[in-house]
Amino acid sequence: MNNYEFARTYLEGPFSINSLIAGMIINLQSNGMNNLILVDAYDAFKGSEGNYLLLGDVHPNIKGQKVLAKIGSEAFQSLVKERKK
Repeated sequence: MNNYEFARTYLEGPFSINSLIAGMIINLQSNGMNNLILVDAYDAFKGSEGNYLLLGDVHPNIKGQKVLAKIGSEAFQSLVKERKK
């Protein structure tokens, strides 16, 4: 089992870290913190881990960093558009 496969056990399922964070964000948003958004790198990398992660690691390589930058930028832009409404 490589590091990513090991980490996956904490990233998938209803009691995963991702689910807990998503729930926290929803709770905070419902309490008026509307400037929060979940940018899900796990789903963005899912199925392409070999292309986006350093060999034998859970950290992104250059391609993975570009994916993170893209999804982060898209999330930020969605917040900006929402605020302009």
